[in-house]
Amino acid sequence: MNFFTRARRVDQQDTQPAKSASSASSNIHSNYGYDPHLVPKLREDHAQLVRLFTELGSQLEHGQDPTRLVREEIQPIFAGHLLLERYFYDSLEDVADDLVTDDPEVWRNFRDSMKAIARAVNRYLAEVTVGRLRGQEALDKHEQIMAALGKRISDEEERLYLIYERVLGGRAAVTAPREVRARALRVVS
Repeated sequence: MNFFTRARRVDQQDTQPAKSASSASSNIHSNYGYDPHLVPKLREDHAQLVRLFTELGSQLEHGQDPTRLVREEIQPIFAGHLLLERYFYDSLEDVADDLVTDDPEVWRNFRDSMKAIARAVNRYLAEVTVGRLRGQEALDKHEQIMAALGKRISDEEERLYLIYERVLGGRAAVTAPREVRARALRVVS
């Protein structure tokens, strides 16, 4: 099969009627499921990013060139973290219609603000590495970025991660096979 045949098939699939909202919500784990390692990994990324951004501030303060730190450490970790967050938000979106007590707009607003923060951080990192931001201007912008990231991290960890664990984690425990639940209970005990 060549590229054009494949492209035609994709176009034909796109024209198929979408699933109704009721059928989508009846299959809670249609696209995403609970991952017990996701929140700990996101928290680990947060700690690592705070450490790296603190190091970036120190390098800027001492007039050092931060290009290597940004390109080899910060950007790859930040990009990976954004992918994990996308999965995280998609997981919440997947069950949004089934939730009564949690306002889906809460995490939709979080997701939108994360996109804005990600754009600002990536723009800042690019400006620092190509030398458009130097000296006090770079430090001032760094303080703004650190404040936005700090608030964001704290809000996510205090609100959204709890929703994810409670809603998706609780459903995973209920739907997990009995032997998996038993093993999990032994680990917790």
